[in-house]
Amino acid sequence: MSKEKRTPFPEDAHQNRPQYYSIAKSVKLSPDEYTAIEKLIPESSHQFRRMVKHVAFNPDTQTTQLCIACASVNLSDVARKYNSLIEPAGFCVACYKPPYRINNRFGERSNQYLWGLYRIGEV
Repeated sequence: MSKEKRTPFPEDAHQNRPQYYSIAKSVKLSPDEYTAIEKLIPESSHQFRRMVKHVAFNPDTQTTQLCIACASVNLSDVARKYNSLIEPAGFCVACYKPPYRINNRFGERSNQYLWGLYRIGEV
């Protein structure tokens, strides 16, 4: 069995490597921008409404903070199911692994992500 070095990038990735590591910046909306997005979300989508409201004014929110703010434990499921509602406005809710370590209360590495509202063309 050969021990080939496997890479998740194409062969010419060394020429374009920065594109693989660039992270879009989450945006902080003005109240007017938020109102336009809020109109696209049905009244019955309570968790997603709370999620969008929180990340619209608090970019790069840690997972636990967002879980508390929107009363949801499965954030990625909520975002995946309802992101299509705010796509016409050019936004989506997404998360990324932070470039720094986030520990839990026991000092162990946690599986926290940073959540935000992103412009679709920049993700």
